[in-house]
Amino acid sequence: MRIGTLLPAPAILAAITRKPALLGAGEGQAAAGESAPPAPVQPTPPLGSVQMLVTLAAYDPDKERRRKMAEQGAEGLDELEALQVELATGGATPDRLEELAEWVAQLEQPTDPVLASIVADIELRVRVELAKFDIEV
Repeated sequence: MRIGTLLPAPAILAAITRKPALLGAGEGQAAAGESAPPAPVQPTPPLGSVQMLVTLAAYDPDKERRRKMAEQGAEGLDELEALQVELATGGATPDRLEELAEWVAQLEQPTDPVLASIVADIELRVRVELAKFDIEV
């Protein structure tokens, strides 16, 4: 058995909780003398039961939150690396410094202690680099 790509869990949950359209709902209106055409029904792609179950089973909110925090840390490292390249080639651009300051301002502290320690180290390094340019966040 081969399982195709997984659909995002919110899409599956929306498909499961969607109320089915009532068939023949427009017939009563047409008989009452209204000439409004019935709204076209939007076909939804069929969800295979196995695919739906695999997607729902694979969805873990804690895992998703850790993944987003790890991406946020990686973004900070990427910004630091870009700053290092700019400093090596002549000087930091104001845009790069602004992006670093925005990253620090939008930083959320992870609940996972190991990830929190790593993100704190990255945040400290970003703050040190910004302090070299007299930028305080």
